[in-house]
Amino acid sequence: MKNYGNTGCSHLLSESELNQIHKLSLKILAEIGIEIEDQELVDKLKARGCVEKGGRLLLPRSFIGDILKEQDKSHQKNNYAGLKFKNPLSGHEKTFKRGQLWSQPFGTVAKTLDLKTNQPRTVKENDLIDFIHLQNKLDNIDFTGPSVIPDEYPAKLRELKMTETALRYSSKTFSGIAASRSQEIDYIIELYKIVQDSQTEPIGGIGISPESPLSYPKEITDIIGKVAMAEIPIKALVAPIAGLTAPLTIAGSLAQMNASMLAFTAITSIISPETPGAALFFCSRLSFPNMRKAYSIWGLPEIGLGSAGAVQLAKYYGFFSTVYGVSSTSCNIDIQAGYEKAINALLPALAGANILSGAGSLASNTLASKGQLVIDNEIITLVKRIVSRYDVNKDTLGFEVIERSIEDGSFIADKHTVQHLRDGEIYHSKLGFDSFWYEWQEDGFPEIAAKAENITQEILSKKAEQFLTYEQDRAFNQVISAAERNLI
Repeated sequence: MKNYGNTGCSHLLSESELNQIHKLSLKILAEIGIEIEDQELVDKLKARGCVEKGGRLLLPRSFIGDILKEQDKSHQKNNYAGLKFKNPLSGHEKTFKRGQLWSQPFGTVAKTLDLKTNQPRTVKENDLIDFIHLQNKLDNIDFTGPSVIPDEYPAKLRELKMTETALRYSSKTFSGIAASRSQEIDYIIELYKIVQDSQTEPIGGIGISPESPLSYPKEITDIIGKVAMAEIPIKALVAPIAGLTAPLTIAGSLAQMNASMLAFTAITSIISPETPGAALFFCSRLSFPNMRKAYSIWGLPEIGLGSAGAVQLAKYYGFFSTVYGVSSTSCNIDIQAGYEKAINALLPALAGANILSGAGSLASNTLASKGQLVIDNEIITLVKRIVSRYDVNKDTLGFEVIERSIEDGSFIADKHTVQHLRDGEIYHSKLGFDSFWYEWQEDGFPEIAAKAENITQEILSKKAEQFLTYEQDRAFNQVISAAERNLI
């Protein structure tokens, strides 16, 4: 009797469970509603059948259904399935498609782990440049982004200055900035346009985060409208904390987050009807708490489970997904950081995530580490290897090599072995140790953190390169000067 056991991943939601979450999300929007500060936007939504009640706006099920149909038509018309980000300064590009996993750094924090003292310290601009330089050079960090906030940047220009520096030094496509100030976003959009020039493909996205639970301040809806009209892909960063700003249960917090994502989709469509095809990414930032301390921590296995559920919901509606996974509660480069990041990255990756976020983070995404970024590159490489699986066909089953080598055991020299070794059938670590004890002893018992630091120092020993043309550099300076005059 054949026994196939459990043929599916037990952490994945069934179609019935996804339908339950979808229906509850519609119920939340129709009966609890969302808070919107912008009265003009409220009036536009009311004109589409939404109802204002008790200071909240109720979004009927039929309205959300219509929005999703409009979104689906727009996705097909604009070939959303063929969406590509491209950096014209280097030619580096990434295409989004089913089954393709990419990674990006986390962002943004004001502290970094010092390489010399192993203690947290304030971030300087050189640190931001170093992080971008490392991201450029690490094979499986697929996008660059400003992970850290230099303390010399003025508060009113912080997001703009981080964007400027990251774009100047990025050779890869851009993961984007998380925008929270409507006044700055106009200048950030100008920088995007300068780099993109006449290229049709976007250089990257811009993250926008509503408040939880289910609140859309005017500052946020203004940013949504400006970014959508600029036709820059939007990463909808919906970030409830289970038990604090959402139900403690994974299912309940997913449903509330999903309701906010559906509301985000509706707001984007209504606020920017000229560009209904604005590309939206379902970006779960759902986190879970240490309830004894009442704050979120990012190494719990629920991070991976919640992110996997969010990935499935994104696929349910036809969105691309970016979720956390390469994250840890550990405050140092240690075993805890390794196992938490590996587990929480693997779960959403197996669910079909498009982008995994968190590379370079420690201490629940409050501390940046250059050495950890190097190690996370290795973790992501391993995760990608698992996601790519292996082929089962006539060649890989290898009857001929078995037949040729069975008598003398010459598998190691056979052309079949050589070919598949070259093709990457067996993973070869660039960072981790993959031999025997005596060789580790001969090498001086190297620790993984020390090896990561050596790689970091080797990369950073070479000066970071700027990629802007002379004309783009001048245009950048003009944008920054205008922002300084008008915002400070």
